[in-house]
Amino acid sequence: MTSNLKDNIFLTFFRPATVEKLTKAAEHVTYRAGDMIFREGDTADCVCLVLCGSVHLFKRDPAGNNQTIAFIRDNDYFGEFGVLDDHPRSAGAQAAESPTVLGRLPKAIVRAALHEAPEKGLTRIVLHVIEKIRQTNERFAEERLRKERQAMIGEMAAAIIHDFKNPFAVIQMATYLIQKQDSRPGTKECTDLIEAQIAHMSAMAEDILLFSKGNMTLRIAPVNLADLLGQFVKLSGQYLKQCNVRLDISPAPITVELDKEKIMRVLQNLVFNAVEAFAGKPGLISISARKEGNGILLRVADNGPGIPESIRSLVFEPFTTQGKPKGTGLGMAIARSFVEAHNGKIWLESACGQVIIFYILLPARGKK
Repeated sequence: MTSNLKDNIFLTFFRPATVEKLTKAAEHVTYRAGDMIFREGDTADCVCLVLCGSVHLFKRDPAGNNQTIAFIRDNDYFGEFGVLDDHPRSAGAQAAESPTVLGRLPKAIVRAALHEAPEKGLTRIVLHVIEKIRQTNERFAEERLRKERQAMIGEMAAAIIHDFKNPFAVIQMATYLIQKQDSRPGTKECTDLIEAQIAHMSAMAEDILLFSKGNMTLRIAPVNLADLLGQFVKLSGQYLKQCNVRLDISPAPITVELDKEKIMRVLQNLVFNAVEAFAGKPGLISISARKEGNGILLRVADNGPGIPESIRSLVFEPFTTQGKPKGTGLGMAIARSFVEAHNGKIWLESACGQVIIFYILLPARGKK
């Protein structure tokens, strides 16, 4: 729900007459998750008031990766530093969810309003800016800690991969012997499923290792989306049935170029998270795919309880988990890294304060 521009905390610093001038000058702009609002080094031409959704501010580290330094949510504002000191943007800003609606106040109008503001209002602005700087410093400390934890997870993943090799080899040998001794079609179907799941488990551990190093390698090949979703049902259908969850698939026969295994794991992360949220109760999960402009759009929806509003804007951040005692908080972060490695976007849509739909937009370099 979009809040009233006049209710934004930034406008409470000014007299009513000045507020009227600012609201008339404001430009309302709507963004989707992942859309860039401005980049570090851009000219500071406005102050942005968040009316709906959320924004994350980031800086690039020496390796060229974006490091989040702050989240700006409903009724807050950002972009005031450059307007106040005439310097370029000190950080980049990107919409964190869909929709995110901003009220953009032009720099000249804001500067004029500051000259009209009473001393009490200016003092409140200064105190609020100081508080935001303090929060940014805390966020930076959290980010450093996250990086250290991520490196530790990488070391653990490397050890797991090494330790898994021998048991995996034994299981694969056992399935081979079973196939040799029992040629019934049902037996081969079961052993094929075992081998597929072993390969999937091994790849998952490899993916955690790659994610921890920030080094994502893709194996791009033409893939038919209907076939991909069909394989997803084959690998996950029995598990979902046991969990009393119904899966509704609406694929489109579109061939695109992507890393099949990584997109498969994105879908598994979304679906298995939904299954856990059902907490043993019956549920419905729907997955659909269609062409969307120059790309393809995957849609994953469920009729579960949704995601709490308090973590909606953090859902793709590492170590964010809710109500999952055994969760690592890495699944959604890895999913986003897979999608972004394809030059795609992943975001969530919300209604009535609960998240109900995830969207994955990927470039369609293949043809229908």
